[in-house]
Amino acid sequence: MITRPTFIALIEAIQRQGEHDETLQAHINALMPDSIDGVFITPLCTEVLNLLEAELGSKSDWISWWLWDAPEAGKNLESSVVHHEDGRRTVIRDAGELYDFMRIGRTMPSVEDAA
Repeated sequence: MITRPTFIALIEAIQRQGEHDETLQAHINALMPDSIDGVFITPLCTEVLNLLEAELGSKSDWISWWLWDAPEAGKNLESSVVHHEDGRRTVIRDAGELYDFMRIGRTMPSVEDAA
């Protein structure tokens, strides 16, 4: 079982690598201004994500959401919201809250409470 601190460290490492990759992509675009922005993901990030997903099973889709579908998650409140079928909205502000949400289903503060 992956621990909360290990999960947080891995997610933060993937996020730091993503920021580095965005900077690299900007430099590539400056060299080739007619190029089209693409998704730039390093093999190590893919492998770490695959290991996390294997460890966490069916709940692991939340990791991809946090990293790729909600790139401002944790920085922008609206990008950090999970919309539930019953109308509730849960805020996930950091990798620790993401871990808690996936592992124990702990309810995070609502959007209104977080503002």
